[in-house]
Amino acid sequence: MPYDIPDVARTLDEIRRQRREAMRRYRAKLRPRYEPFRPAEIRRLRQRLGLTQRVLAAKVGVELGTITRWEKGRSTPRFLANERLRELQSQLEAKGKMP
Repeated sequence: MPYDIPDVARTLDEIRRQRREAMRRYRAKLRPRYEPFRPAEIRRLRQRLGLTQRVLAAKVGVELGTITRWEKGRSTPRFLANERLRELQSQLEAKGKMP
């Protein structure tokens, strides 16, 4: 059964539009809970963990340069990286090493 190319293209465009809209709604729902770590907080967390920037980058799943930029305030962690930092912070708090 042959497909009508313009119909397929319209269908794909509609699927892409629906996906973008779903992602927009999802991000809007998460945004109020997202408060990125500040540079000093990231540095303090890393030092309390006793980690180098390289090791912290590996634990969070980012490049070494990204940690450097975060600590210097040139950029901020995106949502997923920020959540990983929060998990590390929670682990320290559970051990009683951080207020």
